[in-house]
Order: sequence, then structure tokens, then C-alpha cells
Amino acid sequence: MPNVKIAGKASTSASDAIAVHANELYSVPGKAIVGIVELQHVERTQPAPGEDKEPVVTLRITSLEIANDQTETPLRDALRAMYEMRTAYGTLGEDGQVELTEEKVKRLGFDIAAVEASRLRVALEHWADYAARVLHTRDITLTELMHEFRHMLDGARKVLDKPLLSPPDSEGDGK
Repeated sequence: MPNVKIAGKASTSASDAIAVHANELYSVPGKAIVGIVELQHVERTQPAPGEDKEPVVTLRITSLEIANDQTETPLRDALRAMYEMRTAYGTLGEDGQVELTEEKVKRLGFDIAAVEASRLRVALEHWADYAARVLHTRDITLTELMHEFRHMLDGARKVLDKPLLSPPDSEGDGK
């Protein structure tokens, strides 16, 4: 996997967006702000075969907007939701029921959208991995391929037909 680097200089528009906050950032050490960023691929470094170096992709901040008092909470919510979807792990049972890790369920509480997004991500990763294994099976016949495809379709439908997780009880012990 390539290493990622951020180019030293942001676009003029991005620099202008952050400049408005420079005094506050300087006067409050440790201050955190939230915003939306667009990164653009500007360069790649591909080592020659046999070199003991990692490939590198360099990105530049091309657009940046910082939240104000009215938009900070929704952006933090979106950031949290994106993190929860990216880090969703669990298992997919034979019956199509997705079991998220206990840690994930505790972190999500009963945020229905986050639970559902995490549940579907776990299922999608399971079936994508399954499809990749089938794809790399040597000498598979059309009949076997059709059987595997039906199995994936049935599995996906089971996940879609299952209800969301039930909310944790008021004690927070998950029973």
C-alpha cells in the first residue's frame, strides 16, 4: 500500500479559509476545529523493481472550509458517522444476522443510522471477500459459478431482510 503525503502548500482558496482562524488557533494551544477538506492527487513516486522503498502518493489540499458555530455539530456528527462506517467490524451468521463487536455497539449506543450503516458494511465486506474467493477459484464451471452467485444473492437478501439491532437496555449491559 502506498504511503500518503500531504504537499506543503495548500491552494489559495484553502489557505484563505484557514487564515480567518489563524489568530484563534494561535492564541488557544491545542484548539481543534472541524471542516471539510478536498485532497487532490498531485504526484506519485514509484520505486524501481527490487528497490526497498514504499510507493508514495502526494496530495494537496485544494479546497477547505471550516465550520462555524451553526455547522460544527452537524460536521462532527458526519465525521463520527464516517468513522463508524469505516471501522465497522463484526461477523455474519449463516442466518444473515450481523453481529457487531461489543465495543462497536457500545460506541454507537442506539444511533439507528450508524448501526445500520455498520451492519451493512460488515455484510458487504463479507460478501465482497466471498466473491473475491470465488473469482480466484481455478477451473470453476459455469454451473458452479451460478451456484456460488445464488449463494451470494441469498446471503445478501438475508442481510437486507433482517431487522436492525435492538437498543441496549437502560442499564447499558446490552442484555
